[in-house]
Amino acid sequence: MTARPGRPLISDWPSIGVDAAAGKPFQLNASSQFKASSTGVAVVVSARSHPKGRVTIGEVVREGPDTAGTVLPLRMMKSFSLPLLGQSSAGDTWYLDSSLRPVEAGKTYTVCLTGDGDGGGVQYFADMICYYFPL
Repeated sequence: MTARPGRPLISDWPSIGVDAAAGKPFQLNASSQFKASSTGVAVVVSARSHPKGRVTIGEVVREGPDTAGTVLPLRMMKSFSLPLLGQSSAGDTWYLDSSLRPVEAGKTYTVCLTGDGDGGGVQYFADMICYYFPL
């Protein structure tokens, strides 16, 4: 699996193109993380080019204070998904998603891009943003 910048979709931000091998699952984790100061909700808004690709919250699990940790993608609760057919200048199909997930105080989270490599080729993820709402 390799990742590279791709063309923008809605904003001026470039998308991320993940070259997925056919039938091979992939996971790409954001380099930034956030620690929930209190119990709350994380909301992720994104666009993707493949129907089986996902932008999720992942929990960072560390075995010790000096370890980088393992990222476990979490199941999101989808609140909105809309396929937009032919909306890009190249006539691509994009899926716009908004999903949420409860988060726990004191735990560390990051954003993950996941997919199953269905069909192989490049899968694009764009216009991703994550909001944290403490309760």
